[in-house]
Amino acid sequence: MLRWLDALPVALNAGIGPGLNRLERAALHSRGLQRWLIDSHADALRRVLAANAATGEIQRATVVGGGLFPRTVLALRLVLPDVILQVIESDPRHIAAARRILALHAVPEDAIVFHQGDYPSSNLDLTDLAVFPLAFRGDRAALYRSPPARLTLVHDWLWRRRGQTGIVVSPLLLKRLNLVTPPPGDQR
Repeated sequence: MLRWLDALPVALNAGIGPGLNRLERAALHSRGLQRWLIDSHADALRRVLAANAATGEIQRATVVGGGLFPRTVLALRLVLPDVILQVIESDPRHIAAARRILALHAVPEDAIVFHQGDYPSSNLDLTDLAVFPLAFRGDRAALYRSPPARLTLVHDWLWRRRGQTGIVVSPLLLKRLNLVTPPPGDQR
């Protein structure tokens, strides 16, 4: 039904992001919806990381666009409780909203480092795991061609199987999580 979205050029990807952000705001008003989103994403994260022996030790993770409703951050804290987390978010209002939600979920304020800015202007060199949202406004194909971290997770449409491993987050959300690793010999 939504396959035509894949045919849109990268420039139109910027139009998809705001639409997904509007849907995201619905989660801000429902604790039940928040719990379901966090649980379904945590389950997908567990499965995709367990399915790849190359995951190894993940000490640092970066979530790109992790503001507004920070379900990926909350899910990562469930799956990798000791990971050092940073969030790259361009909208300061989304950062403020994320901090409020994280406080409601009893996440200490100093547990997550927020960087206001856009990807790729932020450095991912020290990141073991980078996570990109479905609403990513950049060149999604470039993430698959040249993943920016040792492990890169890309939220994508349900029908877009890419990378080394892909797990369905939820058929209801039409969403999957694809794991991409650099080519052999590329040390990150």
